[in-house]
Amino acid sequence: MKWNPIFAVLLGLLTIGMTAGGAMALSWQANSEKACKSPYEPASGGLTAQITTIVKVNGQPLLHPQQFENHRWYSVPKGSKGSFMISVIRVPIGTYHVKIATNKEFKIYPSMVRSLDDEEWEYQGVRYNAGYPFYEFSTPHHGWWSSSSFEVPVEFNEITGVLVYGYIGADPVEAAIATLGASILSRILAVEAGMSSAVSALGALLGAVAATEFSIDAFFVLPAG
Repeated sequence: MKWNPIFAVLLGLLTIGMTAGGAMALSWQANSEKACKSPYEPASGGLTAQITTIVKVNGQPLLHPQQFENHRWYSVPKGSKGSFMISVIRVPIGTYHVKIATNKEFKIYPSMVRSLDDEEWEYQGVRYNAGYPFYEFSTPHHGWWSSSSFEVPVEFNEITGVLVYGYIGADPVEAAIATLGASILSRILAVEAGMSSAVSALGALLGAVAATEFSIDAFFVLPAG
């Protein structure tokens, strides 16, 4: 069979286009995962759960936040609606807890939590530490090495630091705060003394819980405009 020269050229271009398109898709996916990945890893070296948060504004994920000393900083339109999409991989056996801590005035709607898979994530209420809210969610997970995600609506009305962490059993962050002093929360969550102070306080908190078997994600949100 003889190939028509024009058809052969078109087929070659199509093949190149498909290959380039696939490479671009893989590159986008890799960059997205890198941009959204938490800079903190559990001390276990990867055997425990890993937790990651994606910030969405008007339904669109913010995949390339700014960086400040290796921590994510999201600049968003003030008053805009959005959500935190929280993903956990390697969910351990047993009731797994996730807490979200924010500034006092930051608007979050925990009772509107939405599970994104077969796991049933439920809002368990809010607990205050030095006046700062820690919203608790849990799932009665019975498997192993699987992944699960849920989404919580928010409104970007106020500057805030955000702590998102998961654990089984006792809350390791509460114990660390009791040791470091509750004033550390105003530096991290309210960013009262500026970003440098917030990042320094966050480093102290992470250092205090570095030996525990849990996962934490931390970032900052600045509503502007």
